[in-house]
Amino acid sequence: MHLASLSDRLRVTFVCRHWRRTFLQHATLWSQLHLTGGMDRFLVQTLLRRVKGSPLDITADYERSPIHCVTLLSPFTQQIRSLEFKWASSRQIEDLSKAVSGPLPLLDTLEINSRNGPPSPPTLPLFENAANLKNLVLEIDEFLSLRHFTFPNLTTLDFSTSVLTYSVSELLDFLEASPALRWIWMMIGAEQFREDVPPGRVIALPYVKIFRLDITSYGPGCEIATHISCPFARHVEFAHWLECPGDNVPEAIYPPSTPWNAIVHQYTKGTVERVALEMAMDDDSNFDCSIAFGSSDRATLKLCYNHQAAEQEYEAVAIFEEKLPEILSQAFQTI
Repeated sequence: MHLASLSDRLRVTFVCRHWRRTFLQHATLWSQLHLTGGMDRFLVQTLLRRVKGSPLDITADYERSPIHCVTLLSPFTQQIRSLEFKWASSRQIEDLSKAVSGPLPLLDTLEINSRNGPPSPPTLPLFENAANLKNLVLEIDEFLSLRHFTFPNLTTLDFSTSVLTYSVSELLDFLEASPALRWIWMMIGAEQFREDVPPGRVIALPYVKIFRLDITSYGPGCEIATHISCPFARHVEFAHWLECPGDNVPEAIYPPSTPWNAIVHQYTKGTVERVALEMAMDDDSNFDCSIAFGSSDRATLKLCYNHQAAEQEYEAVAIFEEKLPEILSQAFQTI
Protein backbone atom coordinates (compact mmCIF):
# COMPACT_ATOMS: atom_id res chain seq x y z
CA MET A 1 0.00 0.00 0.00
CA HIS A 2 2.99 2.33 0.45
CA LEU A 3 4.49 1.77 -3.00
CA ALA A 4 4.11 5.12 -4.70
CA SER A 5 4.96 4.31 -8.31
CA LEU A 6 3.51 1.91 -10.84
CA SER A 7 6.99 0.57 -11.65
CA ASP A 8 7.46 -0.47 -8.02
CA ARG A 9 4.12 -2.26 -7.95
CA LEU A 10 4.94 -4.06 -11.16
CA ARG A 11 8.34 -5.19 -9.85
CA VAL A 12 7.00 -6.71 -6.64
CA THR A 13 4.68 -8.98 -8.64
CA PHE A 14 7.82 -10.85 -9.80
CA VAL A 15 9.29 -11.52 -6.33
CA CYS A 16 7.57 -14.91 -6.02
CA ARG A 17 4.31 -16.69 -6.83
CA HIS A 18 2.77 -15.86 -3.46
CA TRP A 19 3.54 -12.14 -3.79
CA ARG A 20 2.29 -12.11 -7.38
CA ARG A 21 -1.01 -13.78 -6.50
CA THR A 22 -1.52 -11.46 -3.52
CA PHE A 23 -0.82 -8.29 -5.48
CA LEU A 24 -2.91 -9.24 -8.48
CA GLN A 25 -5.90 -10.09 -6.30
CA HIS A 26 -5.74 -6.74 -4.47
CA ALA A 27 -7.59 -4.73 -7.13
CA THR A 28 -7.40 -1.33 -5.41
CA LEU A 29 -3.61 -1.31 -5.84
CA TRP A 30 -4.17 -0.89 -9.58
CA SER A 31 -7.05 1.59 -9.41
CA GLN A 32 -4.87 4.70 -9.81
CA LEU A 33 -4.07 4.90 -13.51
CA HIS A 34 -1.64 7.56 -14.76
CA LEU A 35 -1.82 7.75 -18.57
CA THR A 36 1.09 9.30 -20.46
CA GLY A 37 1.98 9.49 -24.12
CA GLY A 38 4.67 6.84 -23.81
CA MET A 39 2.49 4.12 -22.25
CA ASP A 40 2.02 0.87 -24.15
CA ARG A 41 -1.59 -0.07 -24.99
CA PHE A 42 -1.08 -3.63 -23.79
CA LEU A 43 0.15 -2.38 -20.41
CA VAL A 44 -2.94 -0.19 -20.06
CA GLN A 45 -5.17 -3.14 -20.93
CA THR A 46 -3.38 -5.30 -18.34
CA LEU A 47 -3.79 -2.68 -15.63
CA LEU A 48 -7.47 -2.18 -16.41
CA ARG A 49 -8.09 -5.93 -16.10
CA ARG A 50 -6.45 -5.96 -12.69
CA VAL A 51 -8.76 -3.19 -11.44
CA LYS A 52 -11.73 -5.59 -11.67
CA GLY A 53 -14.74 -3.73 -10.21
CA SER A 54 -12.84 -1.18 -8.09
CA PRO A 55 -13.37 2.58 -8.56
CA LEU A 56 -10.89 4.13 -11.00
CA ASP A 57 -8.86 7.30 -10.44
CA ILE A 58 -7.40 8.39 -13.79
CA THR A 59 -4.81 11.05 -14.60
CA ALA A 60 -4.24 11.85 -18.28
CA ASP A 61 -0.93 13.69 -18.67
CA TYR A 62 -0.50 15.30 -22.12
CA GLU A 63 2.66 17.24 -21.33
CA ARG A 64 5.03 15.09 -23.42
CA SER A 65 2.92 13.69 -26.27
CA PRO A 66 -0.71 12.84 -27.14
CA ILE A 67 -2.24 9.90 -25.31
CA HIS A 68 -3.25 7.21 -27.75
CA CYS A 69 -5.05 4.76 -25.44
CA VAL A 70 -7.99 6.77 -24.05
CA THR A 71 -10.43 4.67 -26.08
CA LEU A 72 -9.57 1.70 -23.83
CA LEU A 73 -11.46 3.42 -20.99
CA SER A 74 -14.84 3.11 -22.73
CA PRO A 75 -15.90 -0.20 -21.05
CA PHE A 76 -14.98 1.16 -17.59
CA THR A 77 -17.04 4.38 -17.49
CA GLN A 78 -19.20 3.21 -14.59
CA GLN A 79 -16.08 2.65 -12.45
CA ILE A 80 -14.41 6.05 -12.97
CA ARG A 81 -14.33 7.97 -9.69
CA SER A 82 -11.99 10.85 -10.60
CA LEU A 83 -10.51 12.31 -13.79
CA GLU A 84 -7.56 14.67 -14.00
CA PHE A 85 -6.20 16.32 -17.15
CA LYS A 86 -2.73 17.84 -17.24
CA TRP A 87 -1.62 20.20 -20.03
CA ALA A 88 -4.44 19.10 -22.32
CA SER A 89 -5.82 20.99 -25.29
CA SER A 90 -9.55 21.48 -25.70
CA ARG A 91 -9.55 18.91 -28.51
CA GLN A 92 -7.86 16.29 -26.32
CA ILE A 93 -10.36 16.92 -23.52
CA GLU A 94 -13.22 16.49 -25.97
CA ASP A 95 -11.71 13.22 -27.28
CA LEU A 96 -11.60 11.72 -23.78
CA SER A 97 -15.09 13.00 -23.04
CA LYS A 98 -16.33 11.09 -26.10
CA ALA A 99 -14.36 7.98 -25.06
CA VAL A 100 -16.19 7.88 -21.72
CA SER A 101 -19.55 9.00 -23.07
CA GLY A 102 -21.41 6.26 -21.19
CA PRO A 103 -22.95 6.70 -17.73
CA LEU A 104 -20.51 8.07 -15.14
CA PRO A 105 -22.38 7.40 -11.88
CA LEU A 106 -19.24 7.34 -9.68
CA LEU A 107 -17.44 10.36 -11.14
CA ASP A 108 -17.00 12.62 -8.14
CA THR A 109 -14.02 14.84 -9.06
CA LEU A 110 -12.98 16.39 -12.38
CA GLU A 111 -9.75 18.40 -12.68
CA ILE A 112 -8.75 20.08 -15.94
CA ASN A 113 -5.57 21.99 -16.72
CA SER A 114 -6.02 23.19 -20.30
CA ARG A 115 -3.01 24.62 -22.10
CA ASN A 116 -3.09 26.93 -25.11
CA GLY A 117 -3.99 25.07 -28.25
CA PRO A 118 -5.62 25.61 -31.65
CA PRO A 119 -8.74 27.80 -31.49
CA SER A 120 -11.14 24.84 -31.78
CA PRO A 121 -13.52 24.85 -28.83
CA PRO A 122 -15.51 21.66 -28.21
CA THR A 123 -18.74 21.28 -30.15
CA LEU A 124 -20.49 19.16 -27.52
CA PRO A 125 -21.17 19.37 -23.78
CA LEU A 126 -18.30 17.75 -21.89
CA PHE A 127 -18.86 14.85 -19.46
CA GLU A 128 -22.60 15.45 -19.56
CA ASN A 129 -23.31 12.00 -18.05
CA ALA A 130 -21.53 12.88 -14.77
CA ALA A 131 -24.74 13.83 -12.98
CA ASN A 132 -23.25 13.16 -9.54
CA LEU A 133 -20.08 15.23 -9.93
CA LYS A 134 -19.27 17.09 -6.70
CA ASN A 135 -15.83 18.67 -7.20
CA LEU A 136 -14.71 20.64 -10.26
CA VAL A 137 -11.25 22.18 -10.71
CA LEU A 138 -10.80 24.17 -13.93
CA GLU A 139 -7.68 26.01 -15.10
CA ILE A 140 -8.58 26.94 -18.64
CA ASP A 141 -8.01 29.47 -21.42
CA GLU A 142 -10.31 31.10 -23.94
CA PHE A 143 -10.63 27.97 -26.09
CA LEU A 144 -12.50 26.14 -23.35
CA SER A 145 -15.25 27.79 -21.34
CA LEU A 146 -17.73 27.12 -18.58
CA ARG A 147 -20.43 26.85 -21.22
CA HIS A 148 -19.23 23.31 -21.98
CA PHE A 149 -20.06 22.05 -18.48
CA THR A 150 -23.32 21.45 -16.59
CA PHE A 151 -23.21 19.71 -13.21
CA PRO A 152 -26.42 20.25 -11.20
CA ASN A 153 -25.11 18.54 -8.03
CA LEU A 154 -21.76 20.34 -7.90
CA THR A 155 -20.69 21.40 -4.38
CA THR A 156 -17.10 22.65 -4.90
CA LEU A 157 -15.80 24.92 -7.68
CA ASP A 158 -12.15 25.93 -8.10
CA PHE A 159 -11.98 27.99 -11.31
CA SER A 160 -9.17 30.05 -12.81
CA THR A 161 -8.76 31.55 -16.26
CA SER A 162 -6.66 34.14 -18.12
CA VAL A 163 -8.32 35.75 -21.12
CA LEU A 164 -8.37 39.09 -22.92
CA THR A 165 -12.12 39.62 -22.44
CA TYR A 166 -14.31 37.69 -20.04
CA SER A 167 -18.09 37.29 -20.32
CA VAL A 168 -19.94 37.84 -17.05
CA SER A 169 -23.06 36.09 -18.38
CA GLU A 170 -21.07 32.90 -19.00
CA LEU A 171 -20.08 32.74 -15.35
CA LEU A 172 -23.60 33.53 -14.11
CA ASP A 173 -25.19 30.90 -16.36
CA PHE A 174 -22.87 28.25 -14.94
CA LEU A 175 -23.52 29.24 -11.33
CA GLU A 176 -27.26 29.30 -11.91
CA ALA A 177 -27.09 25.72 -13.25
CA SER A 178 -25.17 24.64 -10.09
CA PRO A 179 -27.52 25.57 -7.22
CA ALA A 180 -25.99 23.07 -4.73
CA LEU A 181 -22.60 24.84 -4.57
CA ARG A 182 -21.09 25.21 -1.09
CA TRP A 183 -17.47 26.28 -1.71
CA ILE A 184 -16.46 28.64 -4.55
CA TRP A 185 -12.99 29.93 -5.37
CA MET A 186 -12.47 31.81 -8.64
CA MET A 187 -9.47 33.63 -10.11
CA ILE A 188 -10.19 35.58 -13.29
CA GLY A 189 -7.44 37.38 -15.17
CA ALA A 190 -8.81 39.63 -17.91
CA GLU A 191 -8.00 42.95 -19.50
CA GLN A 192 -11.68 43.78 -19.51
CA PHE A 193 -15.07 42.30 -18.60
CA ARG A 194 -17.96 42.07 -21.02
CA GLU A 195 -20.96 43.31 -19.06
CA ASP A 196 -23.49 41.28 -21.05
CA VAL A 197 -26.11 40.79 -18.32
CA PRO A 198 -29.10 42.93 -17.27
CA PRO A 199 -28.35 45.12 -14.22
CA GLY A 200 -31.08 43.46 -12.14
CA ARG A 201 -30.02 39.84 -12.68
CA VAL A 202 -28.92 38.17 -9.42
CA ILE A 203 -28.04 34.48 -9.02
CA ALA A 204 -28.97 33.14 -5.57
CA LEU A 205 -26.70 30.44 -4.08
CA PRO A 206 -28.25 29.71 -0.67
CA TYR A 207 -25.93 26.83 0.29
CA VAL A 208 -22.58 28.58 -0.25
CA LYS A 209 -20.45 28.76 2.91
CA ILE A 210 -17.14 30.02 1.45
CA PHE A 211 -16.92 32.39 -1.53
CA ARG A 212 -13.74 33.97 -2.91
CA LEU A 213 -13.32 35.92 -6.13
CA ASP A 214 -9.86 37.09 -7.27
CA ILE A 215 -9.70 39.56 -10.15
CA THR A 216 -6.45 40.38 -11.98
CA SER A 217 -7.21 43.34 -14.20
CA TYR A 218 -7.32 47.15 -14.28
CA GLY A 219 -10.82 47.17 -12.81
CA PRO A 220 -12.00 45.61 -9.56
CA GLY A 221 -14.60 43.39 -11.19
CA CYS A 222 -16.97 44.09 -8.30
CA GLU A 223 -19.79 44.22 -10.84
CA ILE A 224 -19.57 40.41 -10.93
CA ALA A 225 -20.21 40.27 -7.19
CA THR A 226 -23.36 42.40 -7.49
CA HIS A 227 -24.93 39.69 -9.68
CA ILE A 228 -24.40 36.92 -7.10
CA SER A 229 -26.10 36.42 -3.74
CA CYS A 230 -24.75 34.10 -1.01
CA PRO A 231 -26.80 35.24 1.99
CA PHE A 232 -25.73 32.41 4.31
CA ALA A 233 -21.99 32.40 3.55
CA ARG A 234 -19.62 32.35 6.53
CA HIS A 235 -16.71 33.98 4.70
CA VAL A 236 -16.75 36.06 1.52
CA GLU A 237 -13.63 37.59 0.00
CA PHE A 238 -13.14 39.76 -3.08
CA ALA A 239 -9.52 40.38 -4.06
CA HIS A 240 -8.25 42.76 -6.74
CA TRP A 241 -4.68 42.06 -7.91
CA LEU A 242 -2.55 44.49 -9.88
CA GLU A 243 0.59 42.67 -11.00
CA CYS A 244 2.55 45.32 -12.90
CA PRO A 245 5.12 47.14 -10.73
CA GLY A 246 4.82 50.89 -10.75
CA ASP A 247 1.34 51.03 -12.28
CA ASN A 248 -1.03 53.68 -11.06
CA VAL A 249 -3.68 52.77 -8.54
CA PRO A 250 -6.96 52.23 -10.45
CA GLU A 251 -9.65 54.84 -9.99
CA ALA A 252 -11.93 52.34 -8.23
CA ILE A 253 -10.01 49.56 -6.50
CA TYR A 254 -12.95 49.43 -4.11
CA PRO A 255 -16.55 49.71 -5.29
CA PRO A 256 -18.47 52.92 -4.67
CA SER A 257 -21.14 52.98 -2.00
CA THR A 258 -24.10 51.85 -4.10
CA PRO A 259 -22.68 48.53 -5.37
CA TRP A 260 -20.96 47.85 -2.05
CA ASN A 261 -24.21 48.31 -0.10
CA ALA A 262 -25.84 45.83 -2.48
CA ILE A 263 -22.98 43.39 -1.98
CA VAL A 264 -23.28 43.59 1.82
CA HIS A 265 -26.98 42.73 1.71
CA GLN A 266 -26.49 39.95 -0.83
CA TYR A 267 -23.76 38.16 1.12
CA THR A 268 -24.89 38.34 4.73
CA LYS A 269 -28.18 38.32 6.62
CA GLY A 270 -26.64 39.93 9.71
CA THR A 271 -26.01 43.56 10.56
CA VAL A 272 -22.46 44.86 10.08
CA GLU A 273 -21.01 45.46 13.56
CA ARG A 274 -17.27 45.68 12.93
CA VAL A 275 -15.03 47.18 10.26
CA ALA A 276 -11.27 46.56 10.09
CA LEU A 277 -8.78 48.22 7.74
CA GLU A 278 -5.44 46.41 7.43
CA MET A 279 -2.34 47.24 5.38
CA ALA A 280 0.98 45.45 5.07
CA MET A 281 4.00 45.10 2.80
CA ASP A 282 5.84 41.76 2.70
CA ASP A 283 9.52 40.98 2.04
CA ASP A 284 8.86 40.83 -1.71
CA SER A 285 7.50 44.40 -1.68
CA ASN A 286 3.93 43.30 -2.30
CA PHE A 287 1.50 45.77 -0.78
CA ASP A 288 -1.76 44.40 0.65
CA CYS A 289 -4.72 46.39 1.84
CA SER A 290 -8.00 44.87 3.05
CA ILE A 291 -11.30 46.06 4.48
CA ALA A 292 -13.11 43.40 6.53
CA PHE A 293 -16.76 43.69 7.56
CA GLY A 294 -17.92 41.48 10.44
CA SER A 295 -21.64 40.91 10.92
CA SER A 296 -23.76 39.97 13.90
CA ASP A 297 -24.12 36.38 12.67
CA ARG A 298 -20.29 35.99 12.70
CA ALA A 299 -20.05 36.11 8.92
CA THR A 300 -17.15 38.04 7.37
CA LEU A 301 -16.90 40.00 4.13
CA LYS A 302 -13.42 40.97 3.06
CA LEU A 303 -12.39 43.31 0.25
CA CYS A 304 -8.71 43.06 -0.66
CA TYR A 305 -6.33 44.99 -2.89
CA ASN A 306 -2.84 43.73 -3.75
CA HIS A 307 -0.22 45.78 -5.60
CA GLN A 308 3.17 44.37 -6.58
CA ALA A 309 5.76 47.05 -5.97
CA ALA A 310 9.34 47.27 -7.22
CA GLU A 311 11.96 44.81 -5.98
CA GLN A 312 14.45 47.34 -4.58
CA GLU A 313 13.65 48.51 -1.09
CA TYR A 314 14.03 52.23 -1.77
CA GLU A 315 11.70 51.98 -4.77
CA ALA A 316 9.21 49.99 -2.72
CA VAL A 317 9.19 52.68 -0.03
CA ALA A 318 8.75 55.39 -2.65
CA ILE A 319 5.83 53.60 -4.28
CA PHE A 320 4.32 52.92 -0.87
CA GLU A 321 4.50 56.61 0.09
CA GLU A 322 3.23 57.73 -3.32
CA LYS A 323 0.20 55.45 -3.48
CA LEU A 324 -0.76 55.24 0.18
CA PRO A 325 -2.83 58.49 0.29
CA GLU A 326 -4.90 57.45 -2.72
CA ILE A 327 -5.46 53.93 -1.39
CA LEU A 328 -6.43 55.27 2.04
CA SER A 329 -8.82 57.77 0.46
CA GLN A 330 -10.62 55.07 -1.50
CA ALA A 331 -10.73 52.75 1.51
CA PHE A 332 -12.29 55.37 3.78
CA GLN A 333 -14.82 56.37 1.14
CA THR A 334 -15.95 52.74 0.99
CA ILE A 335 -16.15 52.51 4.78
